[in-house]
Amino acid sequence: MNSDLAQHRLGIMGGTFDPIHKGHIMIAEYATKAFNLERVLFIPTGRPPHKREIRLAGGEERLQMCRLAVKGHPDFVVDDREVRRQGTTYTVDTMQELHKAYGPGWQFYFIIGTDTLQVIDSWRCFPQVAKMTEFIAIYRPGDEREELTRCAQRLERQYGARIHFGAYEGPDISSTQVRRRVASGGAVDEWVPDAVDCYIRTHQLYKETEDGNRTMDFDAWTARLKAILSPQRFDHTLRTRDMAVELAKRYGVDADKAQAAALLHDCAKEMERAQMLDVIGKAGMQVSGETLEFCRRNGCYGILHGPAGAAAAKIDFGVTDPEILSAIAWHTLGQPEMGMLDKVIYTADILEEGRQWPGIEEVRAAIQKDLDEGLRLCVGRGMEYLIQTNRPIHPSALALWNELNFTNH
Repeated sequence: MNSDLAQHRLGIMGGTFDPIHKGHIMIAEYATKAFNLERVLFIPTGRPPHKREIRLAGGEERLQMCRLAVKGHPDFVVDDREVRRQGTTYTVDTMQELHKAYGPGWQFYFIIGTDTLQVIDSWRCFPQVAKMTEFIAIYRPGDEREELTRCAQRLERQYGARIHFGAYEGPDISSTQVRRRVASGGAVDEWVPDAVDCYIRTHQLYKETEDGNRTMDFDAWTARLKAILSPQRFDHTLRTRDMAVELAKRYGVDADKAQAAALLHDCAKEMERAQMLDVIGKAGMQVSGETLEFCRRNGCYGILHGPAGAAAAKIDFGVTDPEILSAIAWHTLGQPEMGMLDKVIYTADILEEGRQWPGIEEVRAAIQKDLDEGLRLCVGRGMEYLIQTNRPIHPSALALWNELNFTNH
């Protein structure tokens, strides 16, 4: 639609809103004034492209918190179409429905973060989406604005995308920090509207049990993984879990964290490229520009299943522990200065009992004596495989190799 011919401007804010917070409301207020929007729709996600969901708060709870948050804002409307929709939720489907519902007199402005801007062309049918809406990208603290401008220019050249930037300077709040604060027993009234704060407390959302394991229901996770993974991938996951727990106990690592990270390490392994990038963006996580360029240049988007797995663990399984998320994110590439849990998951993935490759028994024996030596041998095996198969080596993996072999500790 030609925005010059549209009579009305409608903003769209999508996301998990788990929970909605003051930052969301303030961004919507800013966009309304800065871009002369008549209305802003808050559309909580339903079933995202990365299979089925398990959330800390359910769809109805997130909808209700959104409704409470927008009270007193007559121009803000909560739209439940994605939560109600059967099947997988895609932005292209939502935009098609909105065009039918509102008609040609409305021009749409999709409000996004700059992290989403950098991967937005991975969205399903993005060229079609770009024709149906303009975008308002909200700067974040520390953003490289020149790089983002180049990104916007590329999207405009390739897809005709119409991108505006917003210089909102309000508080930097995330739903993750809200959940963590609630789980630790802290107050969140400074971050969420009063009515949302009351709803969270009344319904006991985001609360952990005394042992802190509310979000680590391993039986439920295992059942969920069995439903979404192929039989081969699921069996590998269980074997990796078994070895990770064994190594964790041997080297004094939290066995529950090892089990959690091992169970979820490949939860994004069978996602398509667009699904991986989408879940990373929805979780508010970022992949470095270097890694994205490495993937584009070499056609090896599969390495993103680590960070995508961490993102899915956060969104779908309610994991907030940074050590668990790190171990999932880096279990494929590795990185320098890995933590103990990182090392356990990286090596367990390679050495689980179903793996067979020349020399594996020697490496299995070595890791029973020295975790770092086992890690060094595992990384070496990976480097050897990449060289033999003429595949590119990611800079992070190379940096880990150099640290393990040429750095004096």
